[in-house]
Amino acid sequence: MYTVLIIDDSASMRRIIKDMINSIEEFEVIADAVDAYDAREKIKEYEPDLVTIDINMPKMNGVTFLRNLMRLHPMPAVVISGESVRGNDIFDDGAVGFINKPDRGESMISFASRIKDNLLNLTFLLKRYTLKNQNPLKK
Repeated sequence: MYTVLIIDDSASMRRIIKDMINSIEEFEVIADAVDAYDAREKIKEYEPDLVTIDINMPKMNGVTFLRNLMRLHPMPAVVISGESVRGNDIFDDGAVGFINKPDRGESMISFASRIKDNLLNLTFLLKRYTLKNQNPLKK
């Protein structure tokens, strides 16, 4: 089971993404954060296998947070954002995936399918990340 931290300033979007990720057998959302500073504390506390990051957030935008995360605590990160203009740049900053938030008229079933496909495509990477970061004293 891969653990996920959702970072998004929208309470409704956090709830939607959480429900969609929790419906995927291999994944479990263990926490969510409202901004980058909240996320930093929750990463320390929960040590998730994966984070999802929104680009447009208060206090610190998701791109800056992603850059800081990769520099200080590298881990798999998927950007889930409505700002597709910056979508390709986030890969240069360390993201392993990008999912557009749903457009007007897109069904939640379609959005959930895109999330599921993206995360399942990352399981090989996540397996390598979790094996590399396992504490030999933890069982």
